[in-house]
Amino acid sequence: MISVKTLLRYFKPHIKLFVIDMICALTAAVIDLAFPIASRQAMYNLLPNRAFRAFYTLMGIFLLAYAVRVWCYYIMAYLAHTFGIRVEADIRADLFNHLQTLDFDFYDKTRTGTPWS
Repeated sequence: MISVKTLLRYFKPHIKLFVIDMICALTAAVIDLAFPIASRQAMYNLLPNRAFRAFYTLMGIFLLAYAVRVWCYYIMAYLAHTFGIRVEADIRADLFNHLQTLDFDFYDKTRTGTPWS
């Protein structure tokens, strides 16, 4: 069983990808949470008071925010996939190197598919 400490060791070389991915996820979440608050403000305060310029400005800001959100989702999908593949490749390489160091006696005694003791 792999521990969290061991898993974090594989994250360390790719921490930049992880941080960028988390920043994009946080940005997208903030935009998703801000829209209902701003739309409520617009419907209950701006439109009844005929503040159309402020309303259209707010909607323009959210149009730009949703463009940023789309970009963030693209980055998240691409970088998260890249990050996962790189971590998986490092784990596989270490596992293969470990298997190469085992004696032939281990392979004689252990059947394929049985768990290691």
